[in-house]
Amino acid sequence: MEQTKEQFIEEARQIRNKLFRWTYESAAVDPRQWLNYARSLKSAADLLSPTFQKELDAPYSPPKKNNFKTSIGQIYLMMVGFSVENYLKGIYITEDSNVIKDNRLIKLNRHGLLQLMSELKFKLTKKEIDLVERLEEFVLWAGRYPIPTKFERLIPKKHREGTKFAFIVYSLSTDIEVASKLLLKLDKKLSKVMNL
Repeated sequence: MEQTKEQFIEEARQIRNKLFRWTYESAAVDPRQWLNYARSLKSAADLLSPTFQKELDAPYSPPKKNNFKTSIGQIYLMMVGFSVENYLKGIYITEDSNVIKDNRLIKLNRHGLLQLMSELKFKLTKKEIDLVERLEEFVLWAGRYPIPTKFERLIPKKHREGTKFAFIVYSLSTDIEVASKLLLKLDKKLSKVMNL
């Protein structure tokens, strides 16, 4: 029996979908993919770091009327946050590759960096905890938008290591150094669990 044009098109569509599903599932559980993206995002952050350092070192000057001061600091921190996230997800799948269900990414469909680090028993210094807590906000909204989707995310939070309250989206003069060391630790950890 001869195949109709519609049957042929449907069969071709099913073959195409199988190929893309296989590609999707293979990439999700391949730590090399996560490592590559983490390193690419780190490279992007590295390109921004000299300009961000100049911003951090510059004396404060109030913005002129109707002219907001531009900054790449939040973009740098977002790139660092995305890199951290990719490293962590790469490490995660080396321990549990069961991350696809019903053609969707599960378990890793989140941005809680501190939670992922806790689950992976990744040790952090106090400065790294402070940075990662802020990176979550830059990944979620502060690196992309002027405001979060919920106003509660703007409310100052109590620091984990004390009683002082502070806005969560700020930068420190030590952020570049702390971020560089943290990304190096994550790269070494993922490379080690991948036996590279």
